[in-house]
Amino acid sequence: MAEKNQSPSVRARGLVRASAFAHLSTLDAKDGWPFGSLVMSACDHDGSPLILISQLAVHTKNILADTKVALLFDHTSGLENRMMQPRATVVGQAEKSNDTQHRKRFCARHANASDLLELDFSIYKVHIERGHLVGGFGDVHDISGNDLIFDTEGCGELIAHEFDIVEHMNIDHAETIGLYANRLLDLPGTDWQMTGCDPEGCDLIQGEVIARIPFPETAHNSDEARQALVALADKARKKQTP
Repeated sequence: MAEKNQSPSVRARGLVRASAFAHLSTLDAKDGWPFGSLVMSACDHDGSPLILISQLAVHTKNILADTKVALLFDHTSGLENRMMQPRATVVGQAEKSNDTQHRKRFCARHANASDLLELDFSIYKVHIERGHLVGGFGDVHDISGNDLIFDTEGCGELIAHEFDIVEHMNIDHAETIGLYANRLLDLPGTDWQMTGCDPEGCDLIQGEVIARIPFPETAHNSDEARQALVALADKARKKQTP
């Protein structure tokens, strides 16, 4: 996730990108009261949240009546003094997506998503209106939608070849992915895999554990992504194990 010396928008977007689940708030279609639920989440290349929801669920019926939603991305679970830990809220309009790239990204992040999509589940993209970051005590920021969304202009080649990069890393550089997790993120275990690559970093998974590695610099194309991955690998190899 992003460091505190980075801008609030980068930090908030990092929390969104690093999340596999979110707390969804919708307006109840029957009486207009707020309705909260837990949903699986992923992310578009520009940082816009993607959620997977059943057509039978109350929150989906609410969205069909009023597309306004809020998503809380909470990274405080299991930490001491949870109210001092980072979380981000995104407010926007939810719209059903039939984008093939969205489907691929979601299914790579969640092993059971493919089966759910064969049932009555659909992917919805949340078009961001604004965001809110709480990084800790006194570290509170309102963020405009334009600032929270990452501008992907010039990144088309990377986006088009994302899964070529992911497949190459998983097949030919599995050990390196493990180094990213073990040494750069201090996460234990083996059999780590890459699930996604966007201009700001890459996503990893081991079982049900989701992790994210930010790139040192924004990657606009496959070559810049390769350079970033090599730089991270060099950093990981130089870092001493505890």
